[in-house]
Amino acid sequence: MHEKHLTLRRTFSGEDVKKCFYIDFEVPENVESLRIRHSWHPQAEGNLDFGLVGPDGVQIGASGNVRQEVLISEKYATPGYEQCTPQPGKWQIIVGTDRVGGGITAEYHVTFTFKERRWLKGDTHLHTVNSDGKYTPEELIEKARRKKLDFIIITDHNNCVAAHTPHNLPDLLVMKGVELTSFLGHINFWGVERPFTAPYCVNSFEDFLPIYEQARKSGAVISINHPECKNCGWHLPRDGFHYDCVEVWNGPQRIDNMAAVQWWHSRLLAGEKLAAVGGSDYHRDYVVTDLLALPTTFVCAESCTSADILDALRSGHAFISSGVNGPRLYLTCGCAIQGDSVPFTPGLKVRLTAERLLRGDRLVVYENDRVVHHHKAARDGSYSTDILVAEKGFIRAEILTDYGPIRSAAYHTVTRFRLPADAKLPIPPMARCISNPIYFD
Repeated sequence: MHEKHLTLRRTFSGEDVKKCFYIDFEVPENVESLRIRHSWHPQAEGNLDFGLVGPDGVQIGASGNVRQEVLISEKYATPGYEQCTPQPGKWQIIVGTDRVGGGITAEYHVTFTFKERRWLKGDTHLHTVNSDGKYTPEELIEKARRKKLDFIIITDHNNCVAAHTPHNLPDLLVMKGVELTSFLGHINFWGVERPFTAPYCVNSFEDFLPIYEQARKSGAVISINHPECKNCGWHLPRDGFHYDCVEVWNGPQRIDNMAAVQWWHSRLLAGEKLAAVGGSDYHRDYVVTDLLALPTTFVCAESCTSADILDALRSGHAFISSGVNGPRLYLTCGCAIQGDSVPFTPGLKVRLTAERLLRGDRLVVYENDRVVHHHKAARDGSYSTDILVAEKGFIRAEILTDYGPIRSAAYHTVTRFRLPADAKLPIPPMARCISNPIYFD
């Protein structure tokens, strides 16, 4: 990742004992994290207190003389300091001197790590003991860390308790969310500590709209969950209000998810630019299962911050995979990636790269309502191809697998208990990876 370094020095004399001073420095634009290491020479002559003030004049934190290194980011901040994305402008180091002898020189080595577009993996739909999940937020977070996820969104049913608790972790961003849950459908609100204050009692579209409007005004990113689920699908209107995303893949792959993909595809054909997401809807494991981050949503974001990850989800800069180690789909057209819109001109091509394919996987590429490319993997590995853009609309891709006799029998055994309506239905090709489209206007 791109970094910039800055060194500041200040010499203190005996007259400066037991006084505080400010040392100014500028934080540039687009910084994701700020790290400051400080030392003084000769060290044996005294101690230096350390504090930090942001560009709005508000103190970010302080640590006395017990820390020689401080890190500030949204995901993690050194104890004693506020988590935040470093804003551009004039910052100040607070320094206090103590027991200075014949003079002491302080050095501050500042490192700015800049935002840089990259692929991050996460789970957008999780439950804890604050609703009907098995695990506390802390236990769930530890599971996500072991999965090496970059971000998670905790979305307990109808309450925001988990969103009020900050989590200070160097390797995992824990984002705010809530799942508004009713007998008429489930919908996620992401990124806001409390997107609605009204009671969650929804018995009609008229009951739903005031809650939705409050969440929208609060800035929440909105995703309809598992719309085609036979147990708890979306039974409210799908028109008449705006939503940013639709959860086409909920939990282990099943017929309902593939029906959701078909419905989403129909909205794309109607000219709607609607982002597809996935979420494990994780509550607990059963015997030998490992359901967290199944599926995993990969997003291409400018940084591992809530704002940039939510922007990537909303924009469709994402694909959904069967897990953290599942297959991957990357679509590019010049500098554009999935979710972007490109002015149509004859001769445009989409570069498609599929990674972590398994033998027998089928890569299918759609241009609007047509399959324009098909590839069956003869071996495990990767595959790339160029797709000529023939017309306005969109191009997207899926990696599909066909269930053999053993997997079909296992699927029907599970659905007999969990989804009886599916127990005797024929199993369609199931997606192992789904990309969002590139649009051509």
